[in-house]
Amino acid sequence: MRSYIADSANDVWKQAVTELLHDKDTLSVDSRNGPTREFLHAALTIRDPRNRWVVGRIPPLNPAFALAEVVWIMTGRNDTSFLSHWFPKYPQFVGYQPLQHGAYGKRLRHHFGYDQLRQAASALRNQPNSRQVVLQIWSCQDDLPLDDGVPRSPDIPCNLLSCIKTRNGRLEWMQVIRSNDVDRGVPHNIIQFTMLQELMAGWLGLELGSYVQISDSFHWYEKQSARLRIDYDVVPEQNTDHFRFSIDTCLQAFDVLADRMDQIIQSRKAGATPALPEPVLPQSFEHMFLIIAADDARRFGDISLANSLAASCKNPLLLQMWNRWMQSTTINSSIKSMPLREGLSL
Repeated sequence: MRSYIADSANDVWKQAVTELLHDKDTLSVDSRNGPTREFLHAALTIRDPRNRWVVGRIPPLNPAFALAEVVWIMTGRNDTSFLSHWFPKYPQFVGYQPLQHGAYGKRLRHHFGYDQLRQAASALRNQPNSRQVVLQIWSCQDDLPLDDGVPRSPDIPCNLLSCIKTRNGRLEWMQVIRSNDVDRGVPHNIIQFTMLQELMAGWLGLELGSYVQISDSFHWYEKQSARLRIDYDVVPEQNTDHFRFSIDTCLQAFDVLADRMDQIIQSRKAGATPALPEPVLPQSFEHMFLIIAADDARRFGDISLANSLAASCKNPLLLQMWNRWMQSTTINSSIKSMPLREGLSL
């Protein structure tokens, strides 16, 4: 097993991806999305899970979509249209069905007949030394391929399970993933599950331990080779947001965020500009909403409003992610508006 350890997601991602892109011992493996280069069994350890953003990926991550995924997961949803508003190409990756087969939030909060997040928090509160707390996403009945090897759905969950333990007043988290694309999968999975880790630590009144992500297939698609780059010079800003709240406060706040986002979606469908609510949530949740709402404004051409909303976010790390994202979309828009000429292909 290959192991990579760093204080931040940015640094551990740079270590692992640099080796994957340049190591001659990678495996060449075909897939339904084209040829890949692969390491089997990679372990990424982040000592400070609050430093969860991969800032050095080129092209930059869209922070609004990453945050929308967290809201989608925490509210137990599986509707495709919710995420497609912030990432219109989303159905290309998971299929065009209205409900997603392997949605993580639905699996964690409803699919098996009860809310695994509440159950896990309750179990650890009463038995802090338990080694039996596992969040299950994979379902053999629903997810194993058919006899002929054909997938049961375009959206088979890549994340399998989470092993959670409390040790020395800290919440330790190990995430096990069957298939992990270093471009899109790895950075987003780190954000999703370190957020879950921080939220649950808050519910239990614990500090954060390390976050370990085990990727059975750690790979990149060869078609990504022309676009995937690493910015080795960028330094992540400080993440000033905390999520140390009770479970009920957190889940209610995520419900409010989801309701606001639904209102944005419905307003846009009706051809209206969404009304932005007064801030009533804890600041860390309001910061999430500001970035999410800013990207909606950007997508509908109101760049001034988009930048104004983002500037109201006082978390330096989220603002850094937004600024990098905005810079990349501005560059891409400029390129697309240029007349085609010899040597330029889109």
